[in-house]
Amino acid sequence: MSERRGGGFGSALAWVLVPVVPVVLENTYNGILMIAVPRDPHDWVWSMWLMQVGPLLGFGFLAGATLALPDPDPLRRGPRGWHARRSVWVTLGPWLGGLSCAAFFVAWSLLDWVIKLVNGDKPEHWPGLSDESWWIWAFEILVLAFVAYGWLWPAVAAIRRAKRLGRGWENMQRGLAVAMAFVASLFGSFWAITEAWRSFFFDARIVPLLIAGAGMALLSGCSSPMSYGEVRRRELFHAMLLAWMFGLAVLWRWWSPRRPSA
Repeated sequence: MSERRGGGFGSALAWVLVPVVPVVLENTYNGILMIAVPRDPHDWVWSMWLMQVGPLLGFGFLAGATLALPDPDPLRRGPRGWHARRSVWVTLGPWLGGLSCAAFFVAWSLLDWVIKLVNGDKPEHWPGLSDESWWIWAFEILVLAFVAYGWLWPAVAAIRRAKRLGRGWENMQRGLAVAMAFVASLFGSFWAITEAWRSFFFDARIVPLLIAGAGMALLSGCSSPMSYGEVRRRELFHAMLLAWMFGLAVLWRWWSPRRPSA
């Protein structure tokens, strides 16, 4: 491939955004999940594994499947062409479900505010709905699945584009290989490090209370005391997660084909 690497402000901006945006989105996604279950992979249940691994698999798959996949030519300029760019698929695609749900809830909140402003009040429950309805539970499961695996839509788009170029199966294999290698190396390295230094990462001593609010939560029974080992494992996994995300994003940006400059 003899394509020249593009230059200019757009290329410099891409070098900044491509590694940074995935790191910020994954950090936010992981942080929101950890609010509910502040634990490391050693303590995750199967549902937490599904939620956490989903975007990571998507990031790896989209990075691998689009590695040698050029943008369409000619490429539309402006917002109309953004959805067709590989960089958008890779930087935003893995969290497409979460971003879509966030946009929906923001719009819902605005609608709720408008209804209150116009009517002055609204019913606590919408007609026909109840917390015991089985399909409410099913709907919540579908929402969680979409949040973690909404990246399948850009993945299908990437494979369809590759198929039109006669490289569909090749790109799918590369995407699966990168996704598996990315996730396996992250969690495999985390497990190896924590097992090699078990005395440090499984220290059972309780962390002293440094914040009065945390102490009140412990005294009221709203939280369980955390050990030094749990804190260290969480910090290690968080650092490794962001490092892996940044590293793969930089590698994808470096090895991806560039459009010939005019």
